[in-house]
Amino acid sequence: MADSLTCDPGQPSSADEPEAFVTFGLGTARFAVAVAHVREVLDVPPIADLPNAPHGVAGMIDVRGQNVPVVSLRAKFGLGPRDVDEETRILVVEVARPQGALVLGAMCDRVFEVTQLDERPIEDMPDLGVQWDARALRGVARQGTRFVIVLDLAEALGDGPAMSPAGAGGGGFALDLMNADG
Repeated sequence: MADSLTCDPGQPSSADEPEAFVTFGLGTARFAVAVAHVREVLDVPPIADLPNAPHGVAGMIDVRGQNVPVVSLRAKFGLGPRDVDEETRILVVEVARPQGALVLGAMCDRVFEVTQLDERPIEDMPDLGVQWDARALRGVARQGTRFVIVLDLAEALGDGPAMSPAGAGGGGFALDLMNADG
């Protein structure tokens, strides 16, 4: 098995070309992020602990000499813990921020593929009839008969309010590593 997969978004796509996504799984849910934000996909290397790190920060890894904090997407989305196994991957992503790009590792249960989603537009998240902070969720797309939740990485991992797991207070989905109190 390869240690990493580099995602090359190539030339920016025109409005006529479908957007490419990296699809990944957390539990039974399938998610997607725009390939333009993904630097590479890694097998899980040794993760160094970060004392007093905010909830959901698994630690830090070395990516070709760069210190990269790793965020557990399971923890951030309020899912129970799961042991790291041979399918677990880290998406090394770059999130645009006003003060400069933030490079993070986003740990997920598995990565499926780099693909284009069905041609129909990405739909808004469904109305649940209750207040729900879904800012990190760009919408729902389809891949054949499967639903795919498309993430807005800037909201999910950027400069929004510190992220907390579902049901643990604020319910937000953003992680601000620079301003989180821990």
